[in-house]
Amino acid sequence: MKGKKLLISHVKNNILILGANEIQSNSIKHIKSLGYRTIVCDRNKNSPGIKYADKFIEEDFKNKEKLLKLVLNENINYIFPFNDIGVLTANFLSDKLNLPSNGYLNSLKQVMKFRMRKACQRHGITQPYFFLINRLEDIYDKLDTVKFPFILKPNFSGGGSRGVIKVNKYEEIESSYSFSRKYDLNKEKSVLLEEFISGIEIAIEGISNSYNDFHILTTSRKKKANTESRIDMEINYPFDKYTFNKQNILMQCKNILFALGHKKGLFHIELKIDKDNQIYFIESGSRGGGGEILSSIIPLMTDIDIIKSQIDINNKVFEMRHLKNKYSCYKFFNIKFGKLIKTVISSKIKTVSSLKKLNILSKPGDVVGYFPNSLFRKDYCILFNENKRKLENDLILIDKYVEFQVEALDDVSNFNTKFINYAK
Repeated sequence: MKGKKLLISHVKNNILILGANEIQSNSIKHIKSLGYRTIVCDRNKNSPGIKYADKFIEEDFKNKEKLLKLVLNENINYIFPFNDIGVLTANFLSDKLNLPSNGYLNSLKQVMKFRMRKACQRHGITQPYFFLINRLEDIYDKLDTVKFPFILKPNFSGGGSRGVIKVNKYEEIESSYSFSRKYDLNKEKSVLLEEFISGIEIAIEGISNSYNDFHILTTSRKKKANTESRIDMEINYPFDKYTFNKQNILMQCKNILFALGHKKGLFHIELKIDKDNQIYFIESGSRGGGGEILSSIIPLMTDIDIIKSQIDINNKVFEMRHLKNKYSCYKFFNIKFGKLIKTVISSKIKTVSSLKKLNILSKPGDVVGYFPNSLFRKDYCILFNENKRKLENDLILIDKYVEFQVEALDDVSNFNTKFINYAK
């Protein structure tokens, strides 16, 4: 079967969905409501999204060949991924099942960080300098070239900022390397050493019909956690200086999509803009942005059923409509490190008109304020308003009306101090 495409007949109502966690379950529910038969794959038989599955496959979708055998007779029409592991598997299966996709070989450039960097380098895209690191000594060998701080990240972690760490000084190198490499899903356990670019970090959410026909759905400006894990704690939509930088951003996105072989479908691109207004490519994903971005933020900002648009992209040209001025914030609560005693939510929260979603998952006794990667951000809210000033005022109220009462831990020896949030 290797190297050959399988001839499978297609029925136009079967969607294979890779992932079924709590946030992904919103998208699964929506896909089901559109009239599709939902075939959901997840290794966790207790995942919340399973209740919206017409058929559940209990399997780790990293196991591409095994999953292929399990879906051969399902007449799959489209495969919907939510993360980088899913992108790889979706393109692999699509190639084998004769489904339209960007192609498995291109997906390797879209998720493997070193391949991504090399592809963009070949196309002259401005980005941080980078080195592939296969052993600790490789980092020390680069210290004549590298300046502190710098970034270490796994070559392929699957997403969620897993294994990404900022290294500030010589003494942190060995422990940071050990931390980063353990998250690489490749057997080589390699990491990338990247230049740290100071500046404004922005994200672009878009969808493409072809290399020359793509559309920006929304943009955002990010605020990072007060840790060295580089995770986002507040994402504000849209990026307030997008109009000023629009042409340069559009050209950068076009070049990135072409370099990475992303011809069709949703994309998420992260850029940095330095003090001289130079735009640097940070990374991208051939999928919608993570968390609630796909299921909540993009629909709020565009009034577009973006999930249906993604499913239809190979059969119907996406046409962008005129967007009104709208504002949103995807805010993760900046909780002080410690053990949660209780969460107090004021009844006045009902008066915050911009609040669209409040999700508090941390329970009394949980360790909070520890952020080694994005998966540890359990508590968040989404605000939306057509009035920017009103949204900004409501953001202030949210912090007043949601209180996390935390006590210090007796023993912190098992926690990496680089990921502890020292917020007041």
